[in-house]
Amino acid sequence: MSANVLVSAQGVTKSFGSTKALVDVSITLLRGEIHALLGGNGAGKSTLIGILSQNSSPDGGAIHFGTEKVAVVHQELAILPELTVAENITIGTQRGPAFTWRRAAEETERVLEMLGQGHGEIRPETIAGTLQLHQMQLVEIARALSSGADLILLDEPTASLTLDETGKLFAVLRALRAKGIGLVLVSHRMHEIRQVADRATVLRDGRTVVDRRALSEIDDATILREMFGTALLSPEGEHPIHATTTPAPNSQTGLHLHHKATGIRVDVAPGSIIGLAGTPQGPASLFDTLLGLSRDDGWEAIVEGKPWRPRSPRAAVKRGLGYISGDRAAKGVFPELSIRDNAMIARQVVRRVSVRRPSEIHAVRAQAAALGFSHVDVEAPPRSLSGGTMQKVLIARWLDLPLKVLLLEEPTRGVDVRTKTDLYAMIRTLAESGVVVLWWSTENRELLSISSQILAFTVNGDPQLLVDTRSTNEAELVHHTGTT
Repeated sequence: MSANVLVSAQGVTKSFGSTKALVDVSITLLRGEIHALLGGNGAGKSTLIGILSQNSSPDGGAIHFGTEKVAVVHQELAILPELTVAENITIGTQRGPAFTWRRAAEETERVLEMLGQGHGEIRPETIAGTLQLHQMQLVEIARALSSGADLILLDEPTASLTLDETGKLFAVLRALRAKGIGLVLVSHRMHEIRQVADRATVLRDGRTVVDRRALSEIDDATILREMFGTALLSPEGEHPIHATTTPAPNSQTGLHLHHKATGIRVDVAPGSIIGLAGTPQGPASLFDTLLGLSRDDGWEAIVEGKPWRPRSPRAAVKRGLGYISGDRAAKGVFPELSIRDNAMIARQVVRRVSVRRPSEIHAVRAQAAALGFSHVDVEAPPRSLSGGTMQKVLIARWLDLPLKVLLLEEPTRGVDVRTKTDLYAMIRTLAESGVVVLWWSTENRELLSISSQILAFTVNGDPQLLVDTRSTNEAELVHHTGTT
């Protein structure tokens, strides 16, 4: 095997019970190359990453490693929330009597500086569990950089990053490539793949359907056709969805927001989808207020003419608030409960019912059929689901409830274009029933597609202005938010 080959795999197979996750997969990864690993949800990408990182073994096929130094940045974060940032980053490398807090802090500052985060809000001594989602993602990436690996596998590393943070990460990846490091990048954002990747391998139904093709030799339409077996629209919004909303007939205000520091006021009609753009600090502050997590008086909210000051998320849910976290594995699903219980738990809170009823199984199966996951065993744990299907379960949680406001935090994070289309349709249906939807995303193109208006936040986290998506393009939105 050539010294430049980090991994060579041929005919790899892997099954979980009766489910064949990988059927016939081949992939070759080289030093000094950024290799895009593409495929729809459930295509086998995460299973293959587990094998390439030697966290699991294949059932069959031949696989040869040219290195033992492999690091992984998983799509579902693996942060240890009770430890500091420095401990999370150096946990696998700083061992024995040579370990000191000072050395861990110095190494942490070094890798955070590489990511453009030196002397920023992420500090070595910060408790990791207090960080926002995009900051946790950067800590995960910093851990991989600190490991000294020859091969780094990144599963949706930009899903929670702003444009500015994504640009800095890509600069780091290019520098690592120049040093001979091999990188695998999993992403559903084709415009990002084309910015940084050299070659692509595409999986469909556990098989390799495109093997090491140079991205300059294959267009997006061909990639999508290979991923799904049929022609699909580009995921980049070449044909804008523009889920313009249909306010209630009396056009009353469903949600009134007032930011006391800036004086900005926003009146939202029932049935509106409002995008939240900019650095996550601003949207996070607003969501904390609406969820009853923050005692900060920075925001004032009125829902359907009544002051909104819930004392807890449970109280907010009882009053008609729904919420889907961007960190679905840690803050979305309850891993020890079944898929059925996960889908029903909000209904139990709202209706004050804790005992399972026979009707639940029928309700969940009806939701599964409507949302496109009827093949799933609803008594199985959620860890058996792909990221896209898990997100559908979280949306099912809020169906058939008297919602007034729905908060969405990166709702399409780590899902493929087909699932995105399904999710857009589901959210549109909820909005058309009169629900006010606040859609927080770091993907400006998505916000311009799905929202009728966008509330832009500055780099300091302050709301700046409400812009109409019909008269705003991506460049103007970037200008308003101060991100690049």
